[in-house]
Amino acid sequence: MKVTLAYRFALDLNDRQATACAQHAGLARKAWNWALADRNERFEKREGKAKFISCYDQQKAWVAQKPAWAYQLSAWAAVSAIEDVDRAFRSFWRARKEGRRVGFPRFKARGKCRESFRLRGSIRVERHRVKLPILGWLRIRGSASRFRADKLLYATVSREAGRWFVSITVEQEREERVAPPGDPVGLDLGIAHFLTLSDGTVIDAPRPLRTALRKLRRQQKAVARSQRNSASRKKKSARVARTHARVKAIRQDFLHRTSHVIATSHAAIGVESLNVRAMIRNRRLSRAISDMGWGEFLRQLAYKTSWSGSTLVEAGRFYPSSKMCSRCGARKVDLALSERVYRCSCGLVLDRDLNAARNLRPVAVTPTDTLNASGGNVSPGSAWQIPLKLEPSTEGPGA
Repeated sequence: MKVTLAYRFALDLNDRQATACAQHAGLARKAWNWALADRNERFEKREGKAKFISCYDQQKAWVAQKPAWAYQLSAWAAVSAIEDVDRAFRSFWRARKEGRRVGFPRFKARGKCRESFRLRGSIRVERHRVKLPILGWLRIRGSASRFRADKLLYATVSREAGRWFVSITVEQEREERVAPPGDPVGLDLGIAHFLTLSDGTVIDAPRPLRTALRKLRRQQKAVARSQRNSASRKKKSARVARTHARVKAIRQDFLHRTSHVIATSHAAIGVESLNVRAMIRNRRLSRAISDMGWGEFLRQLAYKTSWSGSTLVEAGRFYPSSKMCSRCGARKVDLALSERVYRCSCGLVLDRDLNAARNLRPVAVTPTDTLNASGGNVSPGSAWQIPLKLEPSTEGPGA
């Protein structure tokens, strides 16, 4: 089985190397803005098929007019940025055609966008350093002893909260593994408890954003009270960025550890289908849902189950996991979110999340459902097995 993944390392740069990385990020930003402006101008003029300029033609046009200082940097930074513009436009028009709401590609401003660039070519990785085109050998924090690649694709260098990182995307050939010996299990994601398993196990999330809210309020007030464009304001803004980076790191570490344990402990896993994008529109629950990281957890669980040989099965969007009794199968038409204990006429008194997890366990064993929450026998969405579609992860292979 061939998979695509990324190894992410923190860089330990000196002043010269940090300046070179910032210059490459600036080149990528300039190329992005130039390509976006060129496409917007062609679209407004609508000169025949000019608005459908190909990525290759736009790259040739960039080479013909790029500034002199760009010749001292790697050409891949600008070429990759133009490829990103082409991909952004294709995604935008595809989403419009499918009826999804997606924002139009926007220009990038210095200091207000994510600093990053992508390189290809002579990339090498050793135990404590990595070699990139033009930049040369760069020291990394920690060790790259776990790095393995059958084919190196590209390297993405990015800056986050004042620290530089490199993410190396590779192709690997993984052996097909036998499913773990653990019994099938149902998972219910919640807010009171992050995860409830059908065997009664309850996992709580660290909630890093809730823990850091008081500190963030104090830091953001200090930024708001400082003078614009001052050195003090930049210093205080950097503190806010570091706090957010720490919140993200804590959440990612928890999600990677939890998804690894579950994927390698059970032969089949049944989960509910969640429209997280729509759920976070609820102003009362959006912060708690975002702090949990449901969408990222399901993404990690999808590719880790394929690596471990287990099966991840998602119930249909309208499967009544919360409204159905896990003992007799009776369904409640109305079940308020405030009712945390499920009570059935058959005498079952059970925690609401545990009852939902037990209803999801049969979905993992037999991925077919014909029930919906209204009591009908035809569901608009049936249970389906998540296909093997691995996206490159910028957080590394995880646990």
